[in-house]
Amino acid sequence: VRINPDVTKLIAASVVAGLAYGLFRAWLRFGGHEVRLVGDRYEVTRSAVDRGTGTARAHEVVGVRIDQNPLMRVLGLGTLHLVLGRGQGTAQALTVLPIARLPVIERHVATLLPGIPPPPGRPHAGPVLAVGVVALAVAAALLAGWQPWLAGLALLVGLWLADRAATSLAVGADCLVVHQRGWASRRTYLLASGALRAVATWRVGRTPWSGTTLTLLDRAPVALRAWGTTDVCVDRLFPPQRA
Repeated sequence: VRINPDVTKLIAASVVAGLAYGLFRAWLRFGGHEVRLVGDRYEVTRSAVDRGTGTARAHEVVGVRIDQNPLMRVLGLGTLHLVLGRGQGTAQALTVLPIARLPVIERHVATLLPGIPPPPGRPHAGPVLAVGVVALAVAAALLAGWQPWLAGLALLVGLWLADRAATSLAVGADCLVVHQRGWASRRTYLLASGALRAVATWRVGRTPWSGTTLTLLDRAPVALRAWGTTDVCVDRLFPPQRA
């Protein structure tokens, strides 16, 4: 297969432009980001462009969120956000470590939320494989119709959807919750039970696929879904009341 040199140049230029945009966006968000720990209070100056400040006391922290893009996953880095009981959706989470090595993040998490359970096991393969098979079938059909660009796009969309479908959930002895989503790009929530407004289980039609949805205790609810969990998870988070 011979690749047109112009296509190669276009791909290389797109990669360089994407990296430049990512670095510029990171500087806008986190350039000059400062965090101070004063007593039991975090004081954050957000960026060099937006000199706004944010504060949070330790008793307001009901969980943390760790974000990793694919490059961070490879390098063992992450971004640490505090989830606040007075927050409003994930956009109101307070970023305390814009970029740090995972051992540093783990030390902060152990201080804020002692007793966090081990990370969840592997995500259930069924939904991920189903998305992958559909994406491959669509891509194969497009290739057969001499549509290579659309086939590549279908594969990329399929990979993104499969990554979104890769979810898992663990509940510790003290009802501390660990929710993970994604392989290539991962988002991990570590939450105290007081951060949750509701827990619900569901099933996809008559299939064996089932799961759990957790709703964060925020003014704007944030739903975290995980495949393959059971009512035991609900009972552990919200024990039935005795008469």
